[in-house]
Amino acid sequence: MNFPSTFRNETDIAKVLYHTAVLGGGVTANVHIPQYNSLRTHVQEITRSPAGESVRELSRITGIWVGEGDAADIPVAGAAELFAVCLTEASALLELGYPIAEGLDFITEFPSPGMNKRRTLLQIRSAMHHIGGDFDVLKDLVRSKQNPDECLKVIFSVWPPEYYPEDSIFLHLEFSEQRIPAVMRFKKAISGYMLLTCWDVVLRLKKAEGIQITVPDFSAFAAGLDV
Repeated sequence: MNFPSTFRNETDIAKVLYHTAVLGGGVTANVHIPQYNSLRTHVQEITRSPAGESVRELSRITGIWVGEGDAADIPVAGAAELFAVCLTEASALLELGYPIAEGLDFITEFPSPGMNKRRTLLQIRSAMHHIGGDFDVLKDLVRSKQNPDECLKVIFSVWPPEYYPEDSIFLHLEFSEQRIPAVMRFKKAISGYMLLTCWDVVLRLKKAEGIQITVPDFSAFAAGLDV
């Protein structure tokens, strides 16, 4: 299933990451990239080779951010820019030795249902009732009013994973000329809430970025998914 927006380029796709992270944590949110230092190492090696020009932008932007250990937590605006560059130079990166099985992920999260300022609990419960999800998990999240939870995590992958876990929903992020589709995924535990929040990102993309929507309404979007 494709994300229900008409993307024109990699920058448009990176806006999905940006608005998802801002929705979950505000403009000061960080995005977690678990393979960041592996990315930097491979880019540095490629840059020293005759093929270095093919990852020129990756070389520039990975020189800005320094991770801790294997990973990095990068401010949302910088992470969105890096995501766009990764999408643009993904083919070269893979062709020149980055291991496809390692993946390249940008991880953020949706707001906890108890902290969601865009949707009422009535709207959230209605989405859960019609689409599905575990109401016990939802109740726990509403009571705790805390974001950090595995079922709220949203993962943006620069290329599709080797396999698709049955407990997750996957949305392809692509435009017509794109060679390698990116993927957005999250768990099904509270699928009604997650899809409703995803729809809020779709609406925000249209309002803030002028990115058009491919389906008439939320019901049509949810109906096209296997949840």
